[in-house]
Amino acid sequence: MKIVPFFAVWVVIVAGIIASALMFFSPDSTSEYLCRGEFFTLNVILTVLFVSCMWWGGGVAFKKLIKVSEEDKAGGHIPAIAAAIFNTSAISLILLAVFAFALKDKYHAIFGGIEILLWVLCVVRVFMMSSTVKFQSVGMEELAEAIKKPDQLAAYLSICERQKGLSATTLANIAKCKNTISFSIPKVGNIAKSDMYKDIAKRIEDLYNNMQNENIENCDTITEELCRDAQLLAQSLKR
Repeated sequence: MKIVPFFAVWVVIVAGIIASALMFFSPDSTSEYLCRGEFFTLNVILTVLFVSCMWWGGGVAFKKLIKVSEEDKAGGHIPAIAAAIFNTSAISLILLAVFAFALKDKYHAIFGGIEILLWVLCVVRVFMMSSTVKFQSVGMEELAEAIKKPDQLAAYLSICERQKGLSATTLANIAKCKNTISFSIPKVGNIAKSDMYKDIAKRIEDLYNNMQNENIENCDTITEELCRDAQLLAQSLKR
């Protein structure tokens, strides 16, 4: 649902609530249930507020869940947050109806206290769920799209191994470097913030491009330094 229709439907719902209240409840009504009481205006405002929380809390959260799902991101906490807001709003509506009709607006101070408690608990639940997701994502940072991932670098090195005319030393260095990158360097986490990894990724890409152009000069030295730095990187990421 697009934002304009979503907003338009909310406006229609709010207008319907207000129109119904003004139509069915009258200060001159002989019915004790349809007569406007002292808190009529406040009750209408609270009804609109609670329904709006149900509509926007649940609806917007659902839209966000669809968005993060399409982007393949974690969004499992969103339904729980939406449910917390929706449930608190629904309970508030029920309590409002009980206090407005059954108790005829008596004990409004008690109603206000219960509402404050309910919404404080709701806010605490939402905050805790949001914080939990943030803590879960620590150490799961991904590399920027412009930076080659370890699997891609290993694939480059595998292609380099098949280059003709390489010395045994170069081949051994490439094999060691490939194994280090494949099995000793994590694919997410601190690697995303590592300047050393970015440097190694650039150098491996340059090595791959040079070999594709059959430029294999100084490969022994280049691959030896790459192998050494890859091992240093793996050790630093384990700390």
